[in-house]
Amino acid sequence: MTVHEHSSRPYASPDGLFDLADELKSNPHALPNAKKALAHLSHRLEEMLYANDLSMPRVPSLALRIMATANDPQADVNRLAELVQSDAYLAGEVLKLINSSFFGMRQDVSSLRHAIVLLGCRQVGDIVFLVSAHLRIFNCHAFRNLMNSIWVHSVATAVASEIIAQMRGRKGDGAFMAGLLHDIGKPIILTALSGNTNYAPPEQRIDEGLAIAFLEHLHCKAGSEFGRKWGMSHTISDVIRNHHRVDEASAPLQQFVYCGNRIANHLGFGYKESPLDIQEEPIFAGLGMVSSDTLARVADAVKKHTEGLLQVR
Repeated sequence: MTVHEHSSRPYASPDGLFDLADELKSNPHALPNAKKALAHLSHRLEEMLYANDLSMPRVPSLALRIMATANDPQADVNRLAELVQSDAYLAGEVLKLINSSFFGMRQDVSSLRHAIVLLGCRQVGDIVFLVSAHLRIFNCHAFRNLMNSIWVHSVATAVASEIIAQMRGRKGDGAFMAGLLHDIGKPIILTALSGNTNYAPPEQRIDEGLAIAFLEHLHCKAGSEFGRKWGMSHTISDVIRNHHRVDEASAPLQQFVYCGNRIANHLGFGYKESPLDIQEEPIFAGLGMVSSDTLARVADAVKKHTEGLLQVR
């Protein structure tokens, strides 16, 4: 069966998806255009994602309520503390993260209310999402190692994005959350693939190599779409969709996350280290990183605080 014949078949079910995946894996050199087959396969997965035909990670309802309260301009400190404390495990994890080096507390904070007063409601909401995301979104047994790499990279990008935002006087503008979410399409796709390969025969299960190819094709669009479904702002959804594309006219948040992502990659958090020459990327100079010394200072801070947050988890 040729790629053209596959393309004319309606792959409306996971079984059809695995049929095409199986052919691509087992005999890729026999296909006239393997990239075309992979693109078609990705298109069918995309249709299933948007049609809610695949199992999806869900943000806990309590976390969503906490985040909504935290982002309310009229947020009440006592109410936010009460919500977080209603889940003892969540409250404990949030306090441990608040006391990590990244948030710069001069002494240990043991009261959630005190922490909210010091950090602000929005930042505490970000920390709640960090805990919830690790437990419920970046958690996939079938692709455990790959998912962990994505998690480590996402935390590093969040830290780097926030550090850059603070350098530009934009603390509290959502850079940490946007950085954490920039690759959210990847765990979504992995969860979908995992949830729909459990019943497939071994020869039809999608392995890590093919899963990575899916991620590259779909993660920006899938992440942006589900960011909106989870109630994320249009600003963050746009950053998720466009975090690989940026210029001097891009919104500041998109610039912060683009550069944060590049720095996280450069440091090898989650993925293999990649070279970074800021002289070849003017966007860095526009954000105040005009020399290798400046980049080195930022990179050192990112490394220190990312490792601190990951040790807490």
